[in-house]
Amino acid sequence: MCGGAPHKNISNPVLHLPREKSYVKIKTAYGRELSSMTNTQIGTKALTETEIEGITEYAWDDTHVYEIGIESFPGHITNTCLIIDSEVTLFDTGLGGKKALQEFQRGLEVISTHFGQNVSIADISGIIISHGHVDHWGLLVHPELKGGKVITTETDNGVLKYRMQ
Repeated sequence: MCGGAPHKNISNPVLHLPREKSYVKIKTAYGRELSSMTNTQIGTKALTETEIEGITEYAWDDTHVYEIGIESFPGHITNTCLIIDSEVTLFDTGLGGKKALQEFQRGLEVISTHFGQNVSIADISGIIISHGHVDHWGLLVHPELKGGKVITTETDNGVLKYRMQ
């Protein structure tokens, strides 16, 4: 199934480090293209980008990043990223609620079925929250995500602690 998937090879893999933000976002989060970001060499293999059923995989060496779009509000998509290397980390969770959870689980199914990564919510060992908007942390209330390691800014840590009570 993956053999027929469209993909691009991007020479000089880069990690996006926007100077005006204190966190890393994957390619499309701010509508910027790869070439307009500060470039930092990562890995030894070319970065590949593959999209299957609305899930985009960015892969190099033994690292795979999966962008899963979750509709948080009508017409508003929050991009979450599942990062798989030596462990499984989630970057932003999307809004809490049944619809968001279903979209996230569908993304995990696509990643497992079409990209060959056998991954579930229970495999997530850490979560990075980019900022304190509810559409970026709402699924933290899901029972399988509770109790894990959460990384956020000091300011947003206070917001999350207050909101999660």
